[in-house]
Amino acid sequence: MIVKFNKMTECYYTNLKIDSQSNREQIAEAFRCLSVQNHPMRHDKKDFPIYLGRLNKICEAFEVLSNEKLRFVFDKHGYQSLKQGIQEGED
Repeated sequence: MIVKFNKMTECYYTNLKIDSQSNREQIAEAFRCLSVQNHPMRHDKKDFPIYLGRLNKICEAFEVLSNEKLRFVFDKHGYQSLKQGIQEGED
């Protein structure tokens, strides 16, 4: 089954092709591999926007999942909470 995500339901784990139980080393390794594979300069000029978009999603996922506080917020409240900003101490 193919799941398509939009901005309302972005899944950082899917973007990095890892599961929610992944540790920091697994997150970093997935980021390194995917960022090299999807770097826009490694592909045709005509595909530059496609790969730039993919790389941006990969970088955003790594930024959130490699930060313990942001990862906790994402796991507990989801993508929208990160975009809207959740107040500290809110459950």
